[in-house]
Order: sequence, then structure tokens, then C-alpha cells
Amino acid sequence: MTNTLGDAGQARFAAAPERLTFAEAGSFLAAYRAGLAGGEGSVDLGGLTAFDSAGVGALVAAARSAAACSPPLTARFVNPPAQLRALADLYGVAELIFAPA
Repeated sequence: MTNTLGDAGQARFAAAPERLTFAEAGSFLAAYRAGLAGGEGSVDLGGLTAFDSAGVGALVAAARSAAACSPPLTARFVNPPAQLRALADLYGVAELIFAPA
């Protein structure tokens, strides 16, 4: 994940990798948790081109990691591809990881 400035330079968003599959889920989650230590919990998923159920699971685990911080942080996953949102809906976790559409 790479850090970029968003929202007129105020909020920081990490850019997700192009792929979030079984092969990348562990490293994504480790990078996300490292970002939480710096108080950052927002990730732009706009560049995500490949994902699977392990990727959805990594997003759920990331959201839970943010909520477990002291004080709790809110995971913000913005710009998810429509197919990723549909997969999360199928698994019943879309409300946990995405803001309402």
C-alpha cells in the first residue's frame, strides 16, 4: 500500500494494491495494521483490479483491527469496485467494511 493525500490534503488514504487475492491478503493486512499504528485507517480501493474471498476476508480483518485500536478507529474503504461490493454483499459483510452506497 502506498500513502497519498486526499480530500484537499487533509485526510490520508493508502492506495490498495492492484490485486487483493489469497496471495496478497496477508501482506495487505500487515501493511494496513502498520498504518493503524500511525492513526491511518483509510484505504482507496479504486485501483483494485483482482480480488477474491480472501481479499474480502482481509478487509473484514482490517476493519476489526481498526475497531480494536485504543481509541477505536473507523476503517474507511473508499471507491470499491462494484464487483467487490457485490461479493461483500453476498457474504453479508458489506456494511462492516463499506460506508453505505
